[in-house]
Amino acid sequence: MDEISEKCARLVERELDLPRVNTKEWGEWLGTLTAGEQLKAETAVHVTRLRVLRAARVDLERAVLAARKVLTWQQIGDACGMTRSAAHDRWGAAARRQAQTDEATGHVLDWALIKAAERADQER
Repeated sequence: MDEISEKCARLVERELDLPRVNTKEWGEWLGTLTAGEQLKAETAVHVTRLRVLRAARVDLERAVLAARKVLTWQQIGDACGMTRSAAHDRWGAAARRQAQTDEATGHVLDWALIKAAERADQER
């Protein structure tokens, strides 16, 4: 993550009064929440981070790839000021490559959860 992106990420965590994401403290804090609360917290962090990075005119690809583990394409598109389809067109291939890399390295994504959330978004 470049310096501006890193500063934006820290700003989001400070403003949301959260521990730094992907640290031991973050994991411990998430462990105190229910599964639904965890999803809401992670969603809030990623949506807010995307909005801040977009406002700072920073390249969003790395943030989108991180957010995609929690957010639907609709949520990403909304946070980035575009349609679900435009977000998927712009970052879908990179997300698929990331998913393949994650599978190869043993990092498991909860794609069933993501797909269920996407279906819920489409039903709205």
